[in-house]
Amino acid sequence: MGMYTCNFKSMVALSYILDQSRVNTSTIWALNKGIDPKKVDSFSFGWTLAKSLVMPQVRRRSLNGLSNSTQLKVQLLLGNIPRVQVEEPDKKQDTCISSLDPDEKG
Repeated sequence: MGMYTCNFKSMVALSYILDQSRVNTSTIWALNKGIDPKKVDSFSFGWTLAKSLVMPQVRRRSLNGLSNSTQLKVQLLLGNIPRVQVEEPDKKQDTCISSLDPDEKG
């Protein structure tokens, strides 16, 4: 994978353009549905839009070669969360103080 650089100002401009596009898109969608645009949660709209655009590619992609933490995050995104059993710790655990206490018989 090649290296690239990015100017901070260009990232700010891109973020602004994406944010404005999200707001404009949610406004147009609300007007088409006959809903007051001020009552639409544009963040949720943008999140749903982004997921609908990204999810087909995420589903197609193989998880081979990805780190375990990345695989878990992808599975969380897809809703395929593996069940992890957490073992309960023992009630009585030796501590340094109790195991070194000469008065304790055991």
